[in-house]
Amino acid sequence: DSLPKIFNYFFKEQDWIVELYHKPFRQMLRTENGLIAITGGELGFGAIFQSYDTAQTWAPLQYNHELRSIAQNGDQLWVGGNGILMRTTVGDTVWQRVALDHKFIVGIQFFDNLKGIIVCYDGEQLMTSDGGESWESTGSKRGVFVNRLSYHNDQLLVLCDHGVIGVSSDKGQNFQWLQLEGVGDLFDAVFYNDRLVIAAEDGNLISLAPSALR
Repeated sequence: DSLPKIFNYFFKEQDWIVELYHKPFRQMLRTENGLIAITGGELGFGAIFQSYDTAQTWAPLQYNHELRSIAQNGDQLWVGGNGILMRTTVGDTVWQRVALDHKFIVGIQFFDNLKGIIVCYDGEQLMTSDGGESWESTGSKRGVFVNRLSYHNDQLLVLCDHGVIGVSSDKGQNFQWLQLEGVGDLFDAVFYNDRLVIAAEDGNLISLAPSALR
């Protein structure tokens, strides 16, 4: 009862693209003047949807790469996925490729205008200290597949398969790795009403006190 009310929403047929009906929406972001959503589901398919009229209409852009993550850094938007990293300016519809091929990006997070982190599906982490102009690998991998990054109140979470979760309180410099037993793969997390709510396999929701991750 403490959760906000959720309403059904359906895309209009005019905003569809080929076979979109079986491609999952991976992430959505609200900007100052609109909405952006990305889809994936297959390694060779992804799409960016942008709306600047409160979701009345959408402008889809299709790519031959699965897309997994959206982030905003000041007036820049970033999208990453399977072998692709792109950026644009808020309000623009033209996306520029960033030279970071052969990485399967599942999470992008900026901590300020200069510092940020990318996490890849295989657990590799890349850091930037110049606002995304360059990215340097930390060389660290966990041997477990990663699904999503989540960041709130200076706490960075890496959500992985098999109930593995990484927790960092220093912007990704160091992680504590925990195993949640009997919950399967972890897909997303939000902090709500002083609780951490994690979306897990088979539609399960896990509610934890943040202190459980220390």
